[in-house]
Amino acid sequence: MKVGLNLWDTAAVYGMGSSESIVGEFVIQYPREEIVLSTKFTPQIANPSSNTPVEEMLNESFKRLGTDYVDIYWIHNPTDAPKWVSGLIPLLKSGKVKSVGVSNHNLEQIKQANEILVRDGFGI
Repeated sequence: MKVGLNLWDTAAVYGMGSSESIVGEFVIQYPREEIVLSTKFTPQIANPSSNTPVEEMLNESFKRLGTDYVDIYWIHNPTDAPKWVSGLIPLLKSGKVKSVGVSNHNLEQIKQANEILVRDGFGI
């Protein structure tokens, strides 16, 4: 971190979790407040029978990353924005997620995600 690298980004699907585990092993060497930790979830791998699939995926990422919060939690692939963005709201409110993002979304999908976040006081 002394040379300025403090943002570490990964995803649950990179190496089917192994990337998060590797990043977690590395960043544990540093004070958590000095790290900006970013990871992504992919809706297509969510447990279809779960009532809280976003939180379940986040908790699995926490285990691999060795943390109890992430600075940025991204939706990795565009699909059903209302369902997946709405699943981020409780995580933002709880502090488990500090900020959210979307990855691989087009402009209309980004606008739709932001509208959902704005309703709960989190959009821009």
